[in-house]
Amino acid sequence: SLGRQESLCIQKNDHLVSVVNFCSIRTLVLVRCPNLTDVSPLHGVYDLTLKYCSGITDISSLGGHYRIEITSCSHMLSGFDALKDIKVVKLIDSTISDVSVLSNGKVVHLEDCNSLLDVRPLRGVKELTLKSCLLIRDISSLATVKKLSLRQLPQLNNYEGINRMMNLALQVYDLSDGMLERFPNVRSIECSHLLLDNMLPFLPSFTNLHSLT
Repeated sequence: SLGRQESLCIQKNDHLVSVVNFCSIRTLVLVRCPNLTDVSPLHGVYDLTLKYCSGITDISSLGGHYRIEITSCSHMLSGFDALKDIKVVKLIDSTISDVSVLSNGKVVHLEDCNSLLDVRPLRGVKELTLKSCLLIRDISSLATVKKLSLRQLPQLNNYEGINRMMNLALQVYDLSDGMLERFPNVRSIECSHLLLDNMLPFLPSFTNLHSLT
């Protein structure tokens, strides 16, 4: 029965309107299910992914998850308070504007979240990815972060505090944006193999660097 399944992925299903039978599944992925509106039966699903489900406008009934990913659901999406106790959160193309509701998140990925101005409330985050969040200006005071990925953040200009951390792992995608030079004490750098040769001139300035991969 569905209740005994460990994982389930449903894609491009115009007929799915109820998920009441999926509440016992440990890992559930729903992609392009446009007529699904009520996700309240999914409260407590351990690992939940919702992608391009345009009928979902309210997630306030969710919660109790370890991991949740929400990608490009309704642009009227509300109920983000339900995410407050989730440890791993990934939001892409989301209308979230206040990340204080993610203050208990340990691994947070925010991408194309263009209502978002400030990520400083993420006080307990350990791994943070910020990509194409066009209005973010300030990542200072994120004292707990251990792994940081920053990409396409044209307004970002305040790195105070975080750029002096000695145990930071930094993911690098582009050397032309000057991001790398802002983190002289970085402990490890991850980059694509295409960037490795171009990284060599920068390496002598990173006196705390232990790993380049």
